[in-house]
Amino acid sequence: MMEDYRDGCRKAEDILHVLRDRVAQLPGTRDRKGRPVIVFPARESSSSMNPDHIRNILLYLHAVTADDFKGNGFVIIIDMRKGTTWSNVKPILKAIQEHFPAIVHISLIIKPDNFWEKHKTSVSTGKYKFEVQMISVEGLTRFIEPAQLTRDLGGTLYYDHDEWLEIRLELEKLIWQIIDVMRNFEVFRNEMKNGELPVDVITAERATAAHANLKKKILSAPIDYLQDEAHRIRQRICGSGGNSNDDGYSSYSNVPSANPDLAAALPHLSSLVESLRSSKDDLFLQWELHRQKLDHCYQLKLFEQDAEKMFDWIRSHYTLATQRLFEIGDSEQSVAVMIAEQLEFAKAANNTEVNVSHVMTVAKRLRDIGNYGKVQIENVAMRLDDEWHRFKQTVDQRTQLLDLSLSFHRKSHFYLSNLPSWLRKNSMESGNRLSNRMGEELEAAIAEHERFGEMFLQAYAEAIGDGRALTQMLKALGGDTIGQNNSYKYVVDLIQQITRSHKELNAQWQSAKLRLHSRLALIAFETDTHRVLQWLEQHGDAYLNKNTAIGTNLSQAKLLQRNHSHFRSVASNTYTNAEKLFTASNTIIESGECDVKQMTSVVEELRRRIELFSSKVEARRDLLNKSVLFHTHYTEIMDWYGRMEMKGSQYERVSMSIPEGERRKEEWMIESDATAQAYGTTMSEGRQLVKALEQQAQLMKIDNREAVLFIERLIGDIEQRHAKLAEKWPRQRNALQLGVRLAIFIRECKQISQQLKNWQEDMFALVQSENFVERAEHILPYQEDNTAQVKNAVLEIMNGAAELIQALEASDLALVNSDGIPLKDLIIASVSQLSSCQREVMQVAQETRHRIEQCMQLNRANVMALRTIQNMQNEEQNLLRNSMIPSNLDEALAAQVSHRHFQHAIENVNHVAAGFIQKTELLINSGNVDARALNELNEQVMSKWRRLVGLAEERNKLIKAAIGCYKTLHQGVMPILDQLEKEYSAEPVKDWCALKSEECAADRAHYIAELLSKHMEYKERFLKGCSYAQKTSELFLKYIRRCEASADHIKMHETRLLNLKADLRERQTKILDLWMQKKQQLDRCQQSVLLEATVKQIQKAISQNMDWINQKGDAMLKRFFEKDLTKTRRDQLEAYIDEYITFKIEAKQRRVDVSTMLKLAESFCSNGVRDQHAIDVDHWMMTVRSRFEQFSLRLAEYESLLFTATGRKSDVNRAKEELSLDRQSDSSLESKVNSDRLASEVNRKMREPMMELIKSEKDYIDDLNRCICYYLAAYRKASNTVPLSLRNKEKEIFGNIEQLYRFHSETFLPQLVKYENEPEDVGYCFIFSVEMLNSLYTEYCVNKEQNNYLIALPETVQFFSEIREKNNLEHSHDLQSLVIKPVQRITRYRLMLEQLLKNCKNNVDEIKEAYDVVVSVPRRANDLMHLENFEGYKELGVLGDFVMQESFIVWDSKAYFKKGRERQVFLFELCVVFAKKIELSSRAMKYVYKNRLMLSEVNVCEHVEGDSSRFALRQGTIPNNELRIDLKASSEHCKIHWVKKIRELMQGLMTANLDMRQVSAGRVPRPTTLGSDRSSKDSDGIPVNGDDRNSLRSCTSSNSNLETYLMRQK
Repeated sequence: MMEDYRDGCRKAEDILHVLRDRVAQLPGTRDRKGRPVIVFPARESSSSMNPDHIRNILLYLHAVTADDFKGNGFVIIIDMRKGTTWSNVKPILKAIQEHFPAIVHISLIIKPDNFWEKHKTSVSTGKYKFEVQMISVEGLTRFIEPAQLTRDLGGTLYYDHDEWLEIRLELEKLIWQIIDVMRNFEVFRNEMKNGELPVDVITAERATAAHANLKKKILSAPIDYLQDEAHRIRQRICGSGGNSNDDGYSSYSNVPSANPDLAAALPHLSSLVESLRSSKDDLFLQWELHRQKLDHCYQLKLFEQDAEKMFDWIRSHYTLATQRLFEIGDSEQSVAVMIAEQLEFAKAANNTEVNVSHVMTVAKRLRDIGNYGKVQIENVAMRLDDEWHRFKQTVDQRTQLLDLSLSFHRKSHFYLSNLPSWLRKNSMESGNRLSNRMGEELEAAIAEHERFGEMFLQAYAEAIGDGRALTQMLKALGGDTIGQNNSYKYVVDLIQQITRSHKELNAQWQSAKLRLHSRLALIAFETDTHRVLQWLEQHGDAYLNKNTAIGTNLSQAKLLQRNHSHFRSVASNTYTNAEKLFTASNTIIESGECDVKQMTSVVEELRRRIELFSSKVEARRDLLNKSVLFHTHYTEIMDWYGRMEMKGSQYERVSMSIPEGERRKEEWMIESDATAQAYGTTMSEGRQLVKALEQQAQLMKIDNREAVLFIERLIGDIEQRHAKLAEKWPRQRNALQLGVRLAIFIRECKQISQQLKNWQEDMFALVQSENFVERAEHILPYQEDNTAQVKNAVLEIMNGAAELIQALEASDLALVNSDGIPLKDLIIASVSQLSSCQREVMQVAQETRHRIEQCMQLNRANVMALRTIQNMQNEEQNLLRNSMIPSNLDEALAAQVSHRHFQHAIENVNHVAAGFIQKTELLINSGNVDARALNELNEQVMSKWRRLVGLAEERNKLIKAAIGCYKTLHQGVMPILDQLEKEYSAEPVKDWCALKSEECAADRAHYIAELLSKHMEYKERFLKGCSYAQKTSELFLKYIRRCEASADHIKMHETRLLNLKADLRERQTKILDLWMQKKQQLDRCQQSVLLEATVKQIQKAISQNMDWINQKGDAMLKRFFEKDLTKTRRDQLEAYIDEYITFKIEAKQRRVDVSTMLKLAESFCSNGVRDQHAIDVDHWMMTVRSRFEQFSLRLAEYESLLFTATGRKSDVNRAKEELSLDRQSDSSLESKVNSDRLASEVNRKMREPMMELIKSEKDYIDDLNRCICYYLAAYRKASNTVPLSLRNKEKEIFGNIEQLYRFHSETFLPQLVKYENEPEDVGYCFIFSVEMLNSLYTEYCVNKEQNNYLIALPETVQFFSEIREKNNLEHSHDLQSLVIKPVQRITRYRLMLEQLLKNCKNNVDEIKEAYDVVVSVPRRANDLMHLENFEGYKELGVLGDFVMQESFIVWDSKAYFKKGRERQVFLFELCVVFAKKIELSSRAMKYVYKNRLMLSEVNVCEHVEGDSSRFALRQGTIPNNELRIDLKASSEHCKIHWVKKIRELMQGLMTANLDMRQVSAGRVPRPTTLGSDRSSKDSDGIPVNGDDRNSLRSCTSSNSNLETYLMRQK
């Protein structure tokens, strides 16, 4: 609507005069089809109307009509009574024809009184595009209900045009005001959006101040006023009975008495107000963002200002440092001075670094907080950091230059100052003669010369190194222009001077070194040459001449080879020494320290001797290698010939394995080839060895003919053995080939036999297969073809056997198998066995063919079954297509009617199924068809029927749950919530006792007590209503999750219902808070009334006491103080004392009265509420206390004077204390306190368990938090350091402990605290959280039980003990103690609720229900653990939700042995399943399915004669002990519980009247099985589902109770 007004929609103000003239009206009338009606009332004036006015008012009325009805078309009523003429009507019809923007369904013209006008109208109404009809006033009811017609048209609809116009004007005025405010908001938003940011610190401060002023403008927007106006207009449109702005409704559909067109504007008005409020919130958010941006800008400008200051400092000092960079001094003293100055400069730079760091820290902080100028800040910070580092680098570079300069000047001075002495030393050594020196003297001189060289070389290296480093650094810093620098030139010159001097010194030193080494080398050469020649003569040649043999066998040859290898290693040392001597000779010759010719002849002789000796050594090595190789191969080939001769006898023993035969054949061929190759190789090696022996004889000049003859004899042995072996190869080849052929024949025989057996098994399997009946007609041709193929294959085998026998007889080989049986006998036996197998298989083929003929009738039964199942599937599809979830009560009721029609439809399917069962029974009785197959068909039909019945029942339950939920929420609880919320919210803080101020205190106390009683009763009824609403919605939610609809559809409704529940819980909490506030007000009024009655009595006493103090007390004190005690006699003083004591006793009594009143008043004022009662009582207290304390002080003062006058010791403090009002030892006060304690004893018995519950809940949450923060967090951080057995075991160790912690800390504990002062209502806290308690603790307990062994592992204990010790946790806070807490907690709730049950008087049912909730959780967890051990139960088909389980002794009447068996019985919503328990180990077990009974097919026999803990389940409706299963429970209580639960589930199934008892009653039912024949011998046992404790029946009865309660509330 706001968009329409922005676009220039007409306003009522624009056509106000036309509207006041009543040209047309929009009274909110709707015809019978819901079309809006515009009425043109009768006009007494005969003047024609302005067409523009008619057009404008039509357009306006069309615009203000409710949008929901515009599309239906309009109905126009034109009243021509009271003298209205056709000339008045014609412009109206023309305007409608030309300008009205909507469809006009019909125009009804009320007949005029004038006949002529009537005639003209009837003649002229046929030319319009819409229907025009003349009608009487009475005829209007044919189109419009009388209740929709205004009174002037004969109806009862109230319509005041002036009031309607006034409301329209106010409504449009309000809308324009809202639009103006929103336009202002838009201006503010644009100002903030388009405003420019400040450029410096001063402008940033100004912008911040201006932005703060903008906030004041936003706050001044009159949103609350506009909302109040909208509320007032709503009430005016809806009437006094309309809903308030806070009642939760915004649709005009809830105010049927209001004008629907006016009411249609209310949602738009509400959305405008909400849009305005949200716009304000958005504007505030934008304002806050802009404020932050301005703040960031201000900080940015401050940062830039500080950074610029640092830039200035850095630049100035950087320039100074750059100018002085290359001033490095020209001596050690000048450099030292410069270093001192540089240190002072660096110290100043370090002091400035603190300021730079501060600026960089500010930049980092601005970046971390997300300053919008992050990039600019980073650039400035980066630039500042770069310049600072450049400056610091320049300072450090100058420091390094000065350090290098100092070191270079110091070391260059040392080198140049010692250079003359070093040169003199070299000259002296060069002049000494060396020819007369011995070796030891030369070595000592060389060592001393080396030490001298190292010393001056080190000095040179250090000086040159520092100089070069200094010049390189100067080049790097100065670049190409450094060559013009004087400091650089000075350093380079000094380096060149040092280099020139060092070249001269080093040349002299090297010359002396060469002379010394040459002389020493000549002496060593002469000695070593003599040693080498001596070794060749005495050892080398002698050894070779002595050892010429090659060995007569392999071991001797290898020994000689090893000895020669050792000799060669020794000779290699001689070779090495000779090479060294050759090299040394060249050096000596070059040095000139020897006779060159003599040295050359010695070297040549030594080289000749070495070469000759080396050739002899290598020749013998080659000879020995060939000898070893030949002897090795000779030994190997002779052994090989022996093995081949032994193996030759094995070739006539044939293997029956084809791979083995092929392998042996291939192996023989490989061995033959290898033998021939080895023979050739060994013969070649022998001939080479003979040739090598002949060469040895020539080289060594020896006679070795004996060795040659020995080798030739060995070669002859090899030739003889090889020829003998080659003669046997053809016979072996033939034996191996025949063996392979026989193996192939045997394999083919076995394959044919196996194929015959497989065919036989296939025929057996085919006959027993599930689809044999359907395929029987098509199998016979294939059967005949298989028979012909079998005969052909057997004939081929016979022919092959004859050929193989002929080949064996033709050869002279006596071949046998591995067992020694001749091959011919094996062939004959195989043929005989094959023939026998053929005969047996052909007999089976004949029987199979006969069996095919019997399956024809079974095929017809299959067709009937498929047709029946198809009908059921069609009905199932119809059900699934209509499985939409109702969104409201109307849809739920409509779905219920539709589902009843569906139930009638599937009754016809029931009759078809019954007919099929009867026909199959006749076939079974005839005995011509497989009874088992027919029973399976029956079971398929029954299974499909059970699924259809189950789905129908699920749909029925969902619809009933939806009806109960919507009735409870929308017709029951929500209106009461609206009423209570409105009542509690609208009532200001009242002083109820002031309403009865004219009555006496007793009547007011009675009145307040009645209000309190009613208020408590309201709370109890309200909580019960909310509790029931939660139950019905949870039941509905349960069936929604089980619905067969699409996942998105289910998710949508699940979310919607969860939101409804959350809203209900939130509103419930809000109303409870409001209720508590009102109760506190009533309690205070009650206390005030009671105290007021008491105070009036006390006031009277106080008045008496005040009179006593003012009169008698003050008079006595005055008289006391008038006496001159210093001049009074002793006896007179004693009389004064007696008189004082008597008066003091009376004053103490007065103190007791006053103190009692003050205690009562203090208890009233200590509540903390400062109302008028508290102010009055506080004033009385101050007056009485002040007056009495003044009196007490004066009395104590007189006592002190009196006792002093008599000479006694006076204790002023004790006298004051005796009359003090704060004294606590008064017996009367203690008795009153004790009476109060006795009065609160009853409350204590209720509050102590409640306080203990809250305290233990907090401790429990702390324990959970401790487990999560320490153990779970450490486990996650440990990652790869966790022991292998614990990795990826977080779920197994900790379960859902984090979900438990969030639930208890965020939801459950806050709810418990709210009931701290109302412990009898704490049951609702558990009831409202039943689903979370069930799901969270069931999951935790199941996981804990299944994985408890993990915590007891040694590595687990060690790992988590280290975590505990690391965090200094007590032993009581180890992991084992913390993870058991949830299990202990759910059981402890039961104990605490038991304590509350013992002492509570009200809401016993709610606490009892909460008690049942916490008790059911461990039992539910136990049931689920048993269910998880039940193998394959999910494959049993439609079972319904799991309910419970138990162990029973079961007797099956159909079993052969009538013996009770222990069975685990599982109860589901649709059936009872029996399973057998199998213990896998001491801790592990599993359950195996035996059979089941559908609840729709059984009856319960609760009492079995002779045993109170026994009951029976009977199939069918006819009493028959053969169809009964007896179950014996562990106790009578268990039996009663099971019977009750089974009957509840059966009753739920009977509501749809869908069962198969009429089908199964006429035949003997066969229990459902999974393919085991033993299923007929066994029966089962059951678990309990805590979610189904409240049946739909109990919900329905509770619903009626709730409706009664709601009626009482109204």
